[in-house]
Amino acid sequence: MRSVLLRFLGVVALPLAGLTMGCFSSEGTGDDLPSTDSFVDSGTTEAAVDSPSTCVGGTTKCGDLCVDTSRNPAHCGACDHRCDGADLCSSGTCGGFCKGGSVECDKLCVDVDVDPNNCGACGVKCGTGEVCSSGTCGLACGGGTTKCGTLCIDLSKDPANCGSCGSTCASGEVCSFGVCTLSCAGGTTKCGTKCVDTAKDVANCGGCGTACALGQVCSGGACALSCAGGTTKCGTACVDTTKDPANCGGCTKPCASGMVCSGSACALACTGGSTKCGTACVDITKDPANCGGCGVACPTGQVCSGGGCALSCSGGTTKCGTACVTTSKDPANCGGCGIACPAGQVCSGGGCALSCGGGTTKCGTACVDTAKDPANCGGCGVACPSGQVCSGSCSLACSGGTTKCGTVCVDTKTDASNCGGCGVACPTGQVCSAGGCSLSCGGGTTKCGTACVDLSKDPANCKACGVVCGAGEVCGATGCSLSCGGGTTKCGTACVDLSKDPANCKACGTVCGSGEVCGATGCSLSCAGGTTKCGSSCVDLSNDPANCKACGVVCGSGEVCGATGCGVVCGSGTKLCGTPAACVDTKHDPANCGDCGIACTGGTSCVSSSCTLVCSAPTTKCTPGAGSPYCADLTHDPANCGACGTPCAARPGANASCSSGCLYSCKPGFANCNADMSDGCEVDVTSDPLNCGRCGNVCALPGDAGAADVGPTCSSSACL
Repeated sequence: MRSVLLRFLGVVALPLAGLTMGCFSSEGTGDDLPSTDSFVDSGTTEAAVDSPSTCVGGTTKCGDLCVDTSRNPAHCGACDHRCDGADLCSSGTCGGFCKGGSVECDKLCVDVDVDPNNCGACGVKCGTGEVCSSGTCGLACGGGTTKCGTLCIDLSKDPANCGSCGSTCASGEVCSFGVCTLSCAGGTTKCGTKCVDTAKDVANCGGCGTACALGQVCSGGACALSCAGGTTKCGTACVDTTKDPANCGGCTKPCASGMVCSGSACALACTGGSTKCGTACVDITKDPANCGGCGVACPTGQVCSGGGCALSCSGGTTKCGTACVTTSKDPANCGGCGIACPAGQVCSGGGCALSCGGGTTKCGTACVDTAKDPANCGGCGVACPSGQVCSGSCSLACSGGTTKCGTVCVDTKTDASNCGGCGVACPTGQVCSAGGCSLSCGGGTTKCGTACVDLSKDPANCKACGVVCGAGEVCGATGCSLSCGGGTTKCGTACVDLSKDPANCKACGTVCGSGEVCGATGCSLSCAGGTTKCGSSCVDLSNDPANCKACGVVCGSGEVCGATGCGVVCGSGTKLCGTPAACVDTKHDPANCGDCGIACTGGTSCVSSSCTLVCSAPTTKCTPGAGSPYCADLTHDPANCGACGTPCAARPGANASCSSGCLYSCKPGFANCNADMSDGCEVDVTSDPLNCGRCGNVCALPGDAGAADVGPTCSSSACL
């Protein structure tokens, strides 16, 4: 019968017509080596065979045998290279211990995660019909593997079961994402007969044949005792527990057959903007194995950028190895390629830290923007269902002036991956400015790294590139602080102008619908108050450097929008202030009142170059002799009744109110029994025996003779 190929075999049976083999010959191994029972599963048979012409399934022809030279002590690394004495063969090299995450069992290096003869530990043999999955015997395979015979196999990379059980790759071929081919794709490297990820493979860490020592893991392409870059140590591997089906939400928590790991939980479908490809949830915009769609693997040397295979990264990302990453927030490449944050730290603004800044929130091992992250929408772990996007909350459409691109809501005016439209990625070195790719920023923004930002309000680049505001701080007129100034309001982690922000229109969290703008009257389809609708915003064409004199007219780097259009000087009545520079009217600008940088605070407005309290009807400005001015309603404020600083006098048992004059009403339990309010509500009707419960209700003397010397009593408004 046809024998089963084992991942851990030293000698392998081949599915050739009339061919079965499974044991070491005495000439090839020696009497001191383990018996064939250690190599062949119980369902196979042994028979003498003719010499095969070629070997398949990742094995090598050595004499008359097809062997796995990565584990065979008689042919370790190459035919006839025999390990001496007590040495073991691990990862194709002889040594005193097993490497690459394997365990020594009866002089062999085996994978206890999948070996049915050593399942979870040496000598633990699975019963008839059972398989070994994630180190546990059971009837079915989990963790993204498939049951082939008596083994749990990863069909994406097993050359003996490539894409499906029994589909064996030919000699010289490897199994790359379920397809037999001559080279590896999807960001993996060909090491011997396998395609591996050298960033995390303990047998090929950083390069082929570089196996980590016992107790070490491979993290970021280097052997270490602990995992970094936002991954978790599970056994001998560094894994992402938010999406690893073998360790979903924690180590040794495999998902059942047919399920995927999405957001640290096993489910039938993917959430948080990811796509189900086979047994994994992936981001098809940057996964080199599934670039733009499931199974679309990028060729060797290429990366996946914006859902397309390319030789270089775009959209503001950096090429680190075989991936395009955002170095400002990637814990595995924080600030630069290969700079991994230690365990427990996150990457915030390109630096490793214990907490997140720049307006982001720490969710697990990442700093995210909960206003638009579909995996953490509105809060950590709140994943949007399949087909929905995150626009402050999960929904089917984007709002607040953003555009739906794939599974994300983006600002196409500044997003380098979707510049001017979905999928329009700016080339390497360029930025997205006012919806167009260019080498420099315009429209009053500044180039910080790969992005055009507004230094006046960006908490990740406050007043200067790289100045990150701390947790709980916002970027306002005076820099990073706990509160906003200059006529703006603190909404979440940002200082916004409620008069024109479509994501916070007139009040924090009031989001304008698709096609609406935020103007003088709130969300509407058109603008008012002397402003013009440009895209999703109401702007003042007289001084907006992104829309100078007309929508879409962007002033160049260093230019401002003045009376005559874009230029390097300001028109009459305005002054050049701030970074980025802008022409402002210092007589009325609350962020530059009287001069550049003087911000009005405490609810004051800028009037005639001075921060002044302006009261709106029906209130009146009150200016006390000592203290700050305030606004009061003189017709209804009992502290300022009829005139500023004229309070209604306090009277016993009475509440004071103001209605074009002071008015009084009795508090509960008190009454005005003399009909004269000048002394207030003078009677406590809860205890006065002459007015018990109400005015004039006199309590009678007690009836029995023994109480003749006791007067009438009133308690709780009742006579006793």
